Amino acid sequence: METFDPKEPAKTLPLLIQAWEAMDRVGARPDWAPNINPWIDVKRRELAEAIRGCAGIAIDVAASDSAVVPGGEIPVSVTVVNRSDYPFTLQTVASRYANPSKGVGKKLENNQPIKTDITMKLPEDFTLSQPYWLAKPMTKGTLQLRF
Repeated sequence: METFDPKEPAKTLPLLIQAWEAMDRVGARPDWAPNINPWIDVKRRELAEAIRGCAGIAIDVAASDSAVVPGGEIPVSVTVVNRSDYPFTLQTVASRYANPSKGVGKKLENNQPIKTDITMKLPEDFTLSQPYWLAKPMTKGTLQLRF
């Protein structure tokens, strides 16, 4: 991009937002449906990352605990900061396993953090995580060290 200024990346935001809107129009066409052409989702994620980067959007997520069991709940605090003057609005903070946030519709003012809390609830059949070396059973001939 010839007009990009690395000292002031936020100046590029209006052009990137126009690209986002154009991508929405293209994505609405049946021949660009994600099941037909998966590239639209890939390019949307890349463009969203460019917008977040140029705006200096920072997202901090902190859980109140380091573990939760399947079927359990864990409170999570999310803080979002806009480091640019571009007038973004925080629509929602959500996750696959979380309730919607309470920060809906708030303006993201320059360097004014917005904090919201969500609760993550894991499904009962959620797979337990473990270190990768414990995830697969050891095969015959694998060296086993015992201490």
